[in-house]
Formats: sequence, structure tokens, C-alpha cells
Amino acid sequence: MSDIKEEKRTKVAILEIYSHHVFVHTLASILLKCGLDITIYTVPRIYKDLVPLFEGIEGNPEWVICEEKETNWHFLRRITPKIDQNHDLLFINSVQGYRIGLFYLFKNKIKTIVGAGRISEFFGIKYKLFGHVSVRRLLHHNYTRLLLQRCIPRYEAIFVHTGQARNFALEHGYKKPLIQLPFSLYKGGVSIDNKETKVLEFVVTGSIKTNCRDHMGTLDAFEKLWDKGRRDVSLTVLSSPRDSHGLEVVARMKKLKGKGYPIKFFEDWIGEAEFLEVSEKADFFLSPLNLSYYSCGELTSGIVEVVRQGKPGIYPSGYLPDPRIESSSLFYEHIELLPKVIEGLLDDRERVLTLSKNAIKNSEQYSLATVAKEFKQTLSEILS
Repeated sequence: MSDIKEEKRTKVAILEIYSHHVFVHTLASILLKCGLDITIYTVPRIYKDLVPLFEGIEGNPEWVICEEKETNWHFLRRITPKIDQNHDLLFINSVQGYRIGLFYLFKNKIKTIVGAGRISEFFGIKYKLFGHVSVRRLLHHNYTRLLLQRCIPRYEAIFVHTGQARNFALEHGYKKPLIQLPFSLYKGGVSIDNKETKVLEFVVTGSIKTNCRDHMGTLDAFEKLWDKGRRDVSLTVLSSPRDSHGLEVVARMKKLKGKGYPIKFFEDWIGEAEFLEVSEKADFFLSPLNLSYYSCGELTSGIVEVVRQGKPGIYPSGYLPDPRIESSSLFYEHIELLPKVIEGLLDDRERVLTLSKNAIKNSEQYSLATVAKEFKQTLSEILS
């Protein structure tokens, strides 16, 4: 009988009650590939979007789901002792947004690493009483500043998704470990269609709400092309309205649809299966960002999908938090010049082909095997 003891496997918990299911999948996949036992603590809406993403990967996580009539706060209270007793390390994916108050009250005992999706909220913002679009935004801005500064010292490390975000944290005096991980992994299997005559499909992802993106400017650009008789270009806005501005954007898209223009949009939440079905058909992901909102290296859903789908992207000049995708990226100086950029692609299909090939090559840097290999050493240092 062998007297060699089996090495104890490290047990890791991942907590996500806010959003960003794609990164939960990325993180869990990397940790599973590194040979760790993973339990994901989440809510039903996120669980529903996550489950299809784990089909076909090596190993599977365990799940602890918020119960139907259980509030997020009661869920956190219930799982805190389970996390502390059963795990060696905790990752909290989204310490941001309207959930920040809950995470301030959530005090676990084991080593904890948190995601700084909006690094500017962690280090860049100051108290501000004026210039907000609503009282709700005023309160959110200031209590986020207050509570995050009290939460940050509790955490063993912070993970970010770009070098620009990492540098921003260092410039603001963060001394603990900073871990850089991609938000999404390349799913592979992308083929390049013959684009000589096909309609080029442009897809815009991300919230339809005030401040984030210039959806109206985007619609102006495509309407200008369609008014000129271009029927070799289509637009899909792969998101749903989040506020009154979002409803105005939807109303405008309905008018364009009524004119017979090739535009597709959604008015309700889009499940992951439908989202993937639509996004896989994109030729380009267009990110009409307001740079004042994405100024410190925050990733956007457009880049998330560019990496995941292996497709080229279009961004406003000055936005490129990940230089590894530069050869599959195009830029416009002002939203008014976007029609010229798109028309240039419609009239130069060789350029489209080159960008598409570059996109696949760039995304291969984000394969699971590659990212997990790079992460193993970092993980070892954290656990030691």
C-alpha cells in the first residue's frame, strides 16, 4: 500500500451578484485549468447566462445559488460562513455599481481578491456635489467614493483587465498585488466568410443609457449611408434600454426600421444564448464610446466580444486599452466621420479580409491554455 498522501486541492470561491457573467466564466475556466476546485456563488439571472458557457470545458464548478425569495443581503449573510469554512481564497468579481453598499457590509475572513471593472471608481473619483444628472447619480457617486475607500484595505489584491488600468492604480499609490486578467477568452472556431458581395454586419453592444455611448450619433451615421442607397451594410444594437435616454434611442431605431432600413434592436433583457447567436454573425463590433466615461483603461463590452468572437472592432480615436488588438482595430476622430470609415470598408473588401484574419490571430493570444499558463505563477504567489 502506498503511503504517499494525495495533495490537498486548493478550494476557491467566486462571488458575483451584480453582472459580468462573461468574466466569471473566464476566471472560473482559468482556475479550473490550473487544477483548483471552484464554487461559484451567484444569483439566478447570472447563473442562467453562465451555465451554457461551461459546456465542453475541462471540469465543472460547483454552484450555490441565491434562493427565489432571498434578498441579495440575506444571501450574502447565509454564504459568508460557508465561504470562510470551505475555501482557501475568494474572488469577488464586481465590487461596483449599486451593489457597493452590500460589499461594504460583507466581511469575510479568508484571503479575498476583488475585480476593479471601473478602476476610476476605486482610485480616481473625488467627492462631487454638483454636475450630476440626477439626485440618484449624486448619491451613488459620493457613497461609492466613501465605501470603496473603506473596502480596499481589506482585500489581498485587485485584478484588472488592462495595462492602462493597472498603471492607473499604481499611479494612485496602490501597493498590494495587481493581477491583470483578460475579461473574455477566445472561444475559437471562427471562420471567415467570403465578404466580396455579402452585407457587412456591424454590431453595437453595451448599455443603452445616458453618458456611456453615442447611440444617436451612430444612428445618424448609418442613416446617412442608407439614405445614399447603401444596402450592403446592416446594424444590430445588441442591448436593451436602461433609462429614459435608452427609450429615446429605441424610438429612433423603430423609425429607421419603419423606413425599411436593415437595423435590428431589442427592447428587453437579452439572454446569453440569444446574445451569442447574434454576436457570432458580426463582421465588426462598433464601440461608439463617450471617452469621458471610459478614460482610465476600463474595458467595454465591444472589446470583450472582439476577443471572444475573434472579430475586428471600431472605436473612437484615443481608446485602445489593449494594444494586442491594434492590428484588427479601426478608429474614427469624430462620430460625424464614422460613415466615411464604414464606407471605406464597404468599398475595400480586401481590407476587411485582412482585418478579419488579424482579429483571429490576435484573439488566439487569449486562448484558455495560454492565459492559464501565464496565471499559474501569479496564483502560486498569492496562495503562498
